[in-house]
Order: sequence, then structure tokens, then C-alpha cells
Amino acid sequence: QAASSGCAPRGSGMNSWQLTPVVVLYIAAAWTAIMLAFTIWKMRTTKSLAYFSVMTFFAGIWTLGYLLGFFNSDLAVKLVMLRFEYLGDILAVCCWLLFAIHYTKNERWLKPSFWFLFLIIPVLTLLQILYVDQHAIFYKSYQLGSMKELVVFEKVYGPGFYLWAVFAYLMTMIGGLLLVRSM
Repeated sequence: QAASSGCAPRGSGMNSWQLTPVVVLYIAAAWTAIMLAFTIWKMRTTKSLAYFSVMTFFAGIWTLGYLLGFFNSDLAVKLVMLRFEYLGDILAVCCWLLFAIHYTKNERWLKPSFWFLFLIIPVLTLLQILYVDQHAIFYKSYQLGSMKELVVFEKVYGPGFYLWAVFAYLMTMIGGLLLVRSM
């Protein structure tokens, strides 16, 4: 899968950071999400607030994973951070829907059959991401490329990515609709 693009990394591991002023925004976003999560966790009074806190924490992890992967030019680091990023993404999306279900008092949905169906795609996606370098399901191919002096992770999306994207947008939309309906 990984093919060389002719774009040489600037170093390996810790010596491969490519910092730009934009990195400050990502650090601020990740820090804000994680601190907000801890603040909400301390003040939680309901199960829905616990889910909201966990969702916010994983949104911070998602942002942090993206930050550490995007601003590093080493492919191995980018792949590790991709896994970190998607862990945050998957868990943030799942917690969003659980927050919306609890906040709108639709706990009747949370039967064993719901959990089984709800967790199939997130678990499959996580497994695909953990082993992304061993198959072409999530990404058909990926390589290092360049964009305005930055070494970037160029990828061709595969069916696993599109399955996750549809699921994530659907769960986000269902959670949003539940909240709008409860207003």
C-alpha cells in the first residue's frame, strides 16, 4: 500500500516536525476540548453529561492525533497518529449519539440488539485502522506527498472509509435530529 512519492521526509520521528503558525490553533482546540471534558466531568449530574464529557474528551484526542500526524513528516509517525486520530473520531461519534439518546430520554432504544448493531461498524473501522498498513480496505493506497512545503499523507479512500463516513454522518444526524425534536 505505502508507496514512495519521491518526497523525502525531513527526518525521522522526533526530528521531523514541520511547524507552522496553524499548529497553535490545533493545540488550542485540543487543549480546550480536553479541559472542557474534565470540567464537565467534575460537574456532571446526569448520564447524558457523562457522555457529553467523554465525547468532548475524544474530540480533543481526535484533534490531537490529527495535529501530531499532520505536522510530522515521518510516515511511521503519521500512521501511528492516524490510529490515535481515528480512535478519538470513532469514540466521539459513538458518544455523541449516546449523549443525544440520554439527553432526550430515549433510553428505551438501548437494548442488546441496539448495542450489537450500533457497535459493528465502529469496531470494524477500528480494526481496519489498527491494521491499515496490512490491507487496502480503508485506504486503497497512501503515500507521502508535498503541499506548500509540508510533507502530507496522501491517500486514496477505500470502501471501509466510505462505510465509516456514512455511519458517522448518519449517527451525527440522528443525534442532531433527536435534540431538535426534543426542543
